[in-house]
Formats: sequence, structure tokens, C-alpha cells
Amino acid sequence: MTRFTLIAPVVMALAVGQQAGRDRAAVPATAPTGTARITGVVVDADPDATPIRRAILTLTGAELPRGRSVISDDQGRFTFEQLPAGRFTLTSAKAAYIAGAYGATRPGRPGVPLQIAAGQVLTNVRLTMARGAVITGALRNDNGEPAADIQVAAYRVPPPGTAPNLAITAVAMTDDRGVYRFYGLIPGTYVVSSTRPLGSRLSDVVALSSTDVDRALRELQQRTGLSIAGAPAPSPPAADPMPPGDYAAAPIFYPGVAAPAAATPLVLAAGEERSGIDFAVPFIRIVKIEGSVVHPPGPPPTVQFAIRTDGLRLTSLMANVPVFSTKVEPPGRTFTYTNVGPGRYVISVRTRSGDPLYARAEVDVTGSDVIGLSLQLQPTITLRGRLVFDGKSAAPDVSTVSVQLTAANGAGGGGAGTTQLGNLNVPPGIATADGSFEIPHIIPDVYRLTTSVAESSGWWLRSATVNGRDVLDEGLEIAPGGDVSGAVLTFSDRQTMLSGTLLTAKDQIAPNLFIAVFPANRALWRPDSRRVRSARSGTDGRWIVRGLPPGEYLVAALTDLDPDELRDAAFLETLLAASVKVTLGDGEQKVQDLRIGG
Repeated sequence: MTRFTLIAPVVMALAVGQQAGRDRAAVPATAPTGTARITGVVVDADPDATPIRRAILTLTGAELPRGRSVISDDQGRFTFEQLPAGRFTLTSAKAAYIAGAYGATRPGRPGVPLQIAAGQVLTNVRLTMARGAVITGALRNDNGEPAADIQVAAYRVPPPGTAPNLAITAVAMTDDRGVYRFYGLIPGTYVVSSTRPLGSRLSDVVALSSTDVDRALRELQQRTGLSIAGAPAPSPPAADPMPPGDYAAAPIFYPGVAAPAAATPLVLAAGEERSGIDFAVPFIRIVKIEGSVVHPPGPPPTVQFAIRTDGLRLTSLMANVPVFSTKVEPPGRTFTYTNVGPGRYVISVRTRSGDPLYARAEVDVTGSDVIGLSLQLQPTITLRGRLVFDGKSAAPDVSTVSVQLTAANGAGGGGAGTTQLGNLNVPPGIATADGSFEIPHIIPDVYRLTTSVAESSGWWLRSATVNGRDVLDEGLEIAPGGDVSGAVLTFSDRQTMLSGTLLTAKDQIAPNLFIAVFPANRALWRPDSRRVRSARSGTDGRWIVRGLPPGEYLVAALTDLDPDELRDAAFLETLLAASVKVTLGDGEQKVQDLRIGG
């Protein structure tokens, strides 16, 4: 957890007012110009504050919908000319550095909005950029020799409570010394692994038993006519370090494990170089999972399969995933997954025709083939409900609105034929003219619910109630045991906005501070909650949070804040003593000014 300072509000001034249309500025057809000007310098975060040449500076905001960019000169200086009045964000980028933002307290943190009036000239605007972190090490093979030309990947570990997908952050190749190097990494937690490039063979090595070797020798003797008579009798075989089977060289995670969940995490600060991340790339046993689908009496149905790892899982590395095959043979359909490494897997099956049926199984793979897995088909579940548009605006054509369920532990990935990586996607439900909808073919799991209604239409999904619970706050858990009816999805054309200005005890503007907004109800302190938000006060001391659902909230001001900390209920607990309670009604736009200091 990062260091931070809570700022207790001393005086609270609460007012309610409607905001001017400037908060929802329309996008102009041409790039706007004006009379304002910004000049400044971008420097390194080292103690000498060395100017950074050839950095790309970008200014964005509602008044500059396409943004505007300039390049710093040899002294790190930059200038933006002919700017319109408005509220802007200024960022910087350069290779090997972490992207910077004006007013950011730490690398990778959000910046402070710049409020610029017409004709205003801002000088000496200073951006600081930190060098990214570095991970470097060497790979070796089973013989202890350098493993050259091996692809290595660094993955950012997701925060607790989020979908456990390990997305590639950086990729490198080992050189002739087996050395690899990642640079420009933002602070965070990483795991490192070797990978198998796309198109590589499924099996790199086949280990044979002594019986297999003897059989091969006999076949060679029969083909060639060569005799091995008189050869000394073989000594009793020693224990074979590689039991018979197919082996592959990757992926192996630092410090030398095959499963992502067993990898050693590397916690990196800005500019830190972590060297010596060396590990061997031994051959691991790849096995097969073989089973059958048990179906009701009648011809075998057409089914779709999906497989995913349970827990942390990789994305984008198709060559490292199991390879699927299936066939119909009496009395049903059999399937085989090959190229399966150690780990825990979840296999799902769903019929593609006839009455919707599904099956699911969890499989532990420890280095031996899994044979005889039986998947018993049973009815899938259908979610039924209706759409409600609560507002004064004309509702959209409900017959064009789709409702989508996405597995909370990650959507389905790529695949081929009748198998898929990740989870089986749930087909969306399309509403009818009376606003009713249904989503069939659901496999029991926890889902997130979304719709095709865009906020740009003036409507937003305020709540989605299923069995008396708002599933937008906690996810929709579909359990076995029958269909679910009575879901109500309520849209509103009145969007909330909570804003305010931070002032010191002497009535001076308090810029560059963080605001945390979170629900008063602890039961709603969930990772990625739509009710937990943050903002920064701009150069004018003003902060804005839009789109909160109606309810009671707590507002706290801090000198520093890592957005990932807001996912942690224990962190929110520390903010209670210095927070102020605010109640937001449906569509209410409330101004909460805070006077801070002692």
C-alpha cells in the first residue's frame, strides 16, 4: 500500500445546482483554436532533473476532442499555441520512460487537469518522467547451457478480485548468451515466463521407454540385416529421469515452474532494475485429456467445447494451449485435448442444436494422461426479464436493444472448430417491442451484465434487479436448478454528477489533491465497483465525478492515491474517519465543497 495523507474537512458547504452545458460540450467539426498558450519543460525524475529531448507532449480535453501534440526540443522545452479556453490533461511519452502526466504524484498516476481561460498564458509548466523498471535475466537449458532465441514474456499481475487474465506487457528474445531484457515497465507486480512462438511443434521431444528402444533396435535390425549379436548384455536400467511421453520446452515461469499460479511475483518500483531473474527451461511432460459426452437417448447432439485454466491464465499465446479433437463413436461423442501442461482446467460443453444442454468438469493435470472423463449433459438456464426506461426523453427502439452476459472470470477467447479458449460465450438476448427479453443457453457461473444502450444516447443503465438484488453491484450468479425470471433492467436519462471545490482554511484554492468517493454501505466495497470512484482537483481546485448510482456516499480528500488501492476494502476502512457523507438522488447533480486543513 502506498503512503498517503488524509485531509480532514473542517468546514463543509453543501449546495445543489444544475451544471452548465459546458460540462457536455459537443464535438466540433473542425479543430478549435483560441488565444491561450502553454509553455513548459519535461525533465527526468532523477535528482538532477535532466531535460528530456524528443518527448511527445499531448494535450487532450473536451475542447480538443482530437488532441494536440508537440515534441520537446533539446532542452526539453515545449509550447502549445492558439489554445481554446477549457479544461485539459497534459501527458508525455518517450521510449524507456513511463508515460507522464502533469501534476502526477507518482509514475503511472493520473495528472491534474489544467483549467485555462481565454487568452491565458501558462508558463513554466513542468512535467516529470521516470524511467521505467527493468527485468533482465538469462535462460539455460537442461544441460546448463545458454538457451538462445527463446521468446520470453512479462505479464502484469492483475489486482486482487479482478478477472485473473495474465496479459502480456512486454516480449523479448534471448540472445546468444541466453540473456533477455524488458525495459520501460510501469511500477507493479509481474511474472516472467518463457513462451513457445506461434507455429512451434506441439511436442519438441519424445521420450522412449527401454522397451520402446529395444523394439526400435529390433525393427532396425530387421530392416538393415545388421546383427547386434555378441554385444554385451545391458546392465539393469537406471531410473529414467524422463518417463515415456511427449515433452515441450515451454512455457516455464520464473523461478522454474509450469503453472502461472506458482510463479514468483516480482514487485517493481519506478526505475528499478531487477537483474538475475535466471531460470532453466526444462522439458515438461505434456499429456492428454480424453473423455466422452453422455447425452439423453437419441443421436449424439452437436456440441461446442471450451477449456480454460482455473486461476491465473495466459492470454494471446495460442501455441501454449491445449489442442482439441473430437469424433462420434457409439454410444456417443468422445473428445481429446492434447498439448496439455500441468495445472487445473475447467472444461465446458454446450449443445449447439436441439434442446439446450450443458456439462462442466474440473480436471487436475499433474503429468499423467487423464482418461475416461465423463461429461453428463443437463438443461441450460434461461434468464428472462424486461427493460424499463424511466425518464422524460423518448426511449430508444427497444427491439434493437441487446442484453449480454459475460463470465466474471473472463470472456471466451479464440479457438478453432468446435472448441474455444476461456469460457463459452453466452448469446445475447434481443428485446421485443414490449421491452421483454430472454437470454438462453446459460451455463451456471457468475456473470457481468451489459446492454447495447450507449450513454451517448442520453440513457444509462441505472440498475439491473434479479431476485431482489442489483447485479450491477455484485455480479449475477446463475446457479443450477432452473430458469431465472423477473429480471428488471432500468434505464434513466438523468445522470448524477458530484462535484466540488477544495479550499484551504484561508479560503485559498487547494489544487492537485485526490478525491475518493465510495459507498457508505460496506457490502458494496467490491473490486471494480461502479460505486467506488476517484478524481483529482484541477488547478482551479475543482473536482468532478459523473455517473454514480443513487445512494449514500463518503467523500475523502488525500494527498496521494493509487487507484488499485480502491479495490481493497481494508484501505477504504482507513478513510472513514476523515470522510464526509453525501446522499445522491436519482439524476441529482450535487456540489460538495470542502474546506480542508487544521
